[in-house]
Amino acid sequence: MTSLHAFKRQAGVSLIELMVTMAITLFLVAAAAYVYLGTRETQRAIDTSSSNTEVGTFALQLIGEQIMMAGYYPANTSRVLTSDESFPKITAYPPTAVVGNNASLISDWVPPTTTPADVYKAGIFGCDSAAFLPATGKCDTTPSTGDSIVINYFTNDNLGTNTGHRFDCTGGNVDKDPSNANRLNVANPAGPPLQPLFVSNRFAIKETYTEIDKVKIKTFSLACNGNGAAAATDIYQPLLAGIEDLQITYGVFAVTVDTKSRTAQRFYTADDMATSVGSVAVDTGLSGDPPVLSSWARVSAVRLCITTKSQGAAFKLADKTNRTYVDCTG
Repeated sequence: MTSLHAFKRQAGVSLIELMVTMAITLFLVAAAAYVYLGTRETQRAIDTSSSNTEVGTFALQLIGEQIMMAGYYPANTSRVLTSDESFPKITAYPPTAVVGNNASLISDWVPPTTTPADVYKAGIFGCDSAAFLPATGKCDTTPSTGDSIVINYFTNDNLGTNTGHRFDCTGGNVDKDPSNANRLNVANPAGPPLQPLFVSNRFAIKETYTEIDKVKIKTFSLACNGNGAAAATDIYQPLLAGIEDLQITYGVFAVTVDTKSRTAQRFYTADDMATSVGSVAVDTGLSGDPPVLSSWARVSAVRLCITTKSQGAAFKLADKTNRTYVDCTG
């Protein structure tokens, strides 16, 4: 006997159902991709903004710490009037060889250049829209991006220890500066110097290049030049990339008969310091010490403005029309 078996046909989907399913799937994938790309773009914009803030903050802290050191000379010993004083207390800035501190000219500090003008007569000096050239002790005549500042002070490493601020902003040891030659302890090179060592750090903006995703990008950097070298050069070492501009103004105190306040009365640019600000005699505290006349000696405050710029492509933000950016020039 022959048995007949009934076979049930498999049920499938129609072409229309398949197309609808594919359309829904593609819509979900597109929505997920849109959310992912938007989130990634926003995160990259946040990271870039945070990076700009961090770079600017670090630059301000770096220069600010140096400015707080400007004009520093350690009062490391009490004054005595004997000829065998090993560590004379000098209150003048820059210290000068006079009767009363027992520092002879050969052992005292001599400025790094023969004609330093105002550069080393005070703790602060600056150039307006130009870099300072240490080799000549003058501001560059070719305008450049941003201002530059010179910060001068002395180390504190003759307090009886081997530690101190002996290194400039490039990491160079300032004992190589010829102006510090007579201040070193030749008899005991491993010990502290006989007198504080002179430090001069100069900050400016320098055009540099950086590489992002194997692409070479032109940018500007905060750069420094220190006196930790045997001979002064005009080469600035880049420190922080993405610093687009540096604007500096200097607050000076008033010179009047009825007040001796050192509160800044008005802020000037570096060019104005040379033309609009009168010189003042630096009070050395020593009788017979010749006064140091300098307009820069009136600087009691410094204002810094730094503009940072993101590296690479700019990222789009949703409320771009509502954002306003103001640079250091207003």
